[in-house]
Amino acid sequence: MLRALVMTAHDVDLKIINAKVPFVSEIEPNNLVECGIAINDGLIEQVAKPDNLPKSDEVFDAKGMVVLPGLVDVHAHLRGLNLSYKEDFDTGTMAAVAGGITTVLDMQNTDPPTINPENLKAKKESAKSKIVADVGFFSSIPDDLINDLPKMIDLGIAGFKIYPLHPYTKYDIYDRDTVLEAFLKLSGCKLPICIHAIDVSSKSIKSKNKGALEQDFGSDEITNFLNKHPPELEASAVKFYSEIAISAGVHIHISHLSSLKSLEIFKLGLKHIRDKKNGLFKITADVSPHHLFLTKEELKRRGAFAKMVEPLRAKEDNDILWHALKCGTLNIVASEHAPHPKQEKEKSFSEAPSGVPNLETMLPMMYTEVLEGRLTYKRLIEVCSENPAKVFNLEKKGMIREGYFADLVVISNTNEKINPDNFFSKAKHSPFDGRIIKAKPYATFLRGVKVYEDGEILAKPGCGNIIRPFH
Repeated sequence: MLRALVMTAHDVDLKIINAKVPFVSEIEPNNLVECGIAINDGLIEQVAKPDNLPKSDEVFDAKGMVVLPGLVDVHAHLRGLNLSYKEDFDTGTMAAVAGGITTVLDMQNTDPPTINPENLKAKKESAKSKIVADVGFFSSIPDDLINDLPKMIDLGIAGFKIYPLHPYTKYDIYDRDTVLEAFLKLSGCKLPICIHAIDVSSKSIKSKNKGALEQDFGSDEITNFLNKHPPELEASAVKFYSEIAISAGVHIHISHLSSLKSLEIFKLGLKHIRDKKNGLFKITADVSPHHLFLTKEELKRRGAFAKMVEPLRAKEDNDILWHALKCGTLNIVASEHAPHPKQEKEKSFSEAPSGVPNLETMLPMMYTEVLEGRLTYKRLIEVCSENPAKVFNLEKKGMIREGYFADLVVISNTNEKINPDNFFSKAKHSPFDGRIIKAKPYATFLRGVKVYEDGEILAKPGCGNIIRPFH
């Protein structure tokens, strides 16, 4: 229910009227309330019936559309710097706000990579005049943790990332003693350590389904790719990092968890927390849209345009991931936006880079599930906005609540096909090309400022903030 609030004594900057806002609970997970939102100095000042709202300098009429908290995307590659031909901080954040995403956490594997305070400063300097969404930055675990860790924390790093498939520092190596050393040194900083879970020490592991794969796909590049990245390697890595994290007492976050086998290991970590065997250990995980909506059969149709690591899995993996997401086992949906020029993805399958763009398709795809009755408003908000902000300690984000930032997205119903030619991202392709969506962002507000409306970017470059986690 809407709370009765005392009227403010002054006018506000903006008032959103004729909106439908989810006020949800376990009992009413799809409850929408017709109300308005008063915004002042970038913050939500009041959520109430229209007659109870203060006067405002500006009014936005939502015309009965649903208003959600802006999405918080905790896994995106905005590229920039020497990779700006793939994506830059302006095009990436334009794609974000067009997709209803108001906060983006950018990954470390840029050129130069974010591996030390100097490179982090250079990235922040490049981004600050371009971004139109709020942006935070991950880093690899620096080689010189003793000297660099305090500096990285002071610079506001969002967390650390381990990427054993492509080592950037000595701590990306898949070695227990090395990883334990890093985790022990990081245990006091309370920052999440994101894991790309792949066991690079066990490349000889073959999928138990290899015979079926070769029968289904033939002995070709796609078959070889799937055999090199079986679910067993991901599950083995989840177990490896979880056990070390338990010993060190740190928070690890599994990025783009993709398989039933990995989920089973992840659940063992959650049981360890429930049993209160180590109060400092914490484990969370996200899942990406392509691992929810697509199967490895899509590789037959789209080839490299559906190539990513971890690869698409079987339908049974999709089904169990959806169940885990709905029931609360998985915490977050993250885009894993990894843009590449279309001409690079048009190369042969083995030569084409891994990764697909997702910033502009994630919310339309997920919201369509709500409209079709397969996902509740409550869970949509939790996994796309509220939980990402909580897990990564982003203050005043992820909820429509008084005192929170007025990061909002207004949703319009539609019935159209995804067309990558219309993307703001430089990556004009998508594994969801041609898929029907029933909703899309109509307008996006960042701290009360309208940055996107009806297909047009209204934001001024640099209007986004470089953010830091709250400790």
